[in-house]
Amino acid sequence: MDNAETVRWSMHKKGVRKSTGKSWVELHGAIHHFRAGDRSHPESEAIYKLLEALIHRTKMEGYVSSPDLVLMDISEEEKEENLNYHSEKLALAFGILKSSPGTEIPISKKPAYLC
Repeated sequence: MDNAETVRWSMHKKGVRKSTGKSWVELHGAIHHFRAGDRSHPESEAIYKLLEALIHRTKMEGYVSSPDLVLMDISEEEKEENLNYHSEKLALAFGILKSSPGTEIPISKKPAYLC
């Protein structure tokens, strides 16, 4: 067992849970917050629809995700979902929905320990 696995196992055994980080994007004077897998945003249906289309498009172009980078003891399907619906991707999809082509979409990330 490597050091990271040992720490995760110890945290799990002691009931320590990591809080989720969040990302946000500021558009038109309003700040919109997102957490991984979050569906609480009023426009989440449109956000997920666009994000799923983008995911499909990138796969058609040859992109292959790396679920082995998800260091949690969960199924491959759950790992793929974690990668696909990460907070930064949700913020980006929202930014694309709400901005004009060519617009810079600044996304900020707040580490989990500061949330």
